[in-house]
Amino acid sequence: MGIVEFEQTPNPDALCVRPGRRLTNGPPLEFARADESTHPLVAELLAIDGIDRIMIAPDFLTVVRSGPRVAWEPLRPLIALALVDTAGVGLIQSAPPAEAFAGEVERHIEEVLNRYVRHLLAADG
Repeated sequence: MGIVEFEQTPNPDALCVRPGRRLTNGPPLEFARADESTHPLVAELLAIDGIDRIMIAPDFLTVVRSGPRVAWEPLRPLIALALVDTAGVGLIQSAPPAEAFAGEVERHIEEVLNRYVRHLLAADG
């Protein structure tokens, strides 16, 4: 596992985390505190008091805190520890890609989203 890097996003309640390793091979996945996940990383991150949601992309994740009253300083080491603790577990698996069931129009829409939109959304946190 590489160095865990934290980056501010335009959203003050969201923090981009670059763990220095691959997290998933599929499309970005989003999990909320109410969701049940069997993947250790998801479960460990959502168990941290003050974290409400996470979005996991192949090489980064975005953590969303409960609100401005929750400070980022105490959350950062807990997030890093969760990443270190789960470094040996496998990738987070997603449902089969939509392209597997999509027609020509849907595949074209997915291609446009992947090429022009998703990277901009990811940069925004």
